Amino acid sequence: MNLSSEQGSDLSMLGLQRQLRDDAISTALNSHGYFFLKEWQPETSTFELACSIGSVVDLEKIAAAYKLANVQALKPRESDESSPHSYSSVYGLKGFPLHTDYAHWGTPPRFLMLRCQAGDPSVITYLLPSSCIADHAGQIIDRAIVVPRRKHPAQTICPLAVRYRKAGRTGFRWDSLFLRPLNQAAEALADVVQARSNLDQIAITMHDPGDTLIIDNWHMLHGRSEVPHRVLNRHIERIYLSNLRGLK
Repeated sequence: MNLSSEQGSDLSMLGLQRQLRDDAISTALNSHGYFFLKEWQPETSTFELACSIGSVVDLEKIAAAYKLANVQALKPRESDESSPHSYSSVYGLKGFPLHTDYAHWGTPPRFLMLRCQAGDPSVITYLLPSSCIADHAGQIIDRAIVVPRRKHPAQTICPLAVRYRKAGRTGFRWDSLFLRPLNQAAEALADVVQARSNLDQIAITMHDPGDTLIIDNWHMLHGRSEVPHRVLNRHIERIYLSNLRGLK
């Protein structure tokens, strides 16, 4: 393919812009565990944007039995309007406690991206670095064992370590709704999580189309504030990624 000097310059600039973007994302995630950007390409679809920065987790394939979409629409719902075994079915419009997504999986997804389609500044996304928990948990964090709550009596469940290692990296799982403590260390850790939630959590508001939050799901817990009835049109899209360009 032959390119004019002007076309080549445009492509070089585009490549530089993408490199700078990828560097900014990886630097933020390495330093803080999350990356937030206001009104990031609101005209671009969530799936297209995710594919441009990393590898999308194909939930439609690996969790076909659960009929999970690769891009999930998160909309406030009353508890009696929600699907069973979901946060909305338990908490409705109330706040969601801090947790990591798919914590009951052997290896949870590494990253999740939340992207605002319609938001409101009164609804807050809360973040809590697992390092804040580890700094106050001593050795109990490595002894803590949890187990998924049974959805039915015949369900087979396997104990899970709260802190795990995968591909040379350490991860942290936590979900007070779908996981229950299996030993005293996990029960003690629950008290630490609650205490640090009140002291160290970070508040993010997503209210403009394109507002985008990328979270390291192995190192950061997240939750949501209460949703007022006047903002039931809130719409956040969620997608998971196994890796991000430029992040080692």
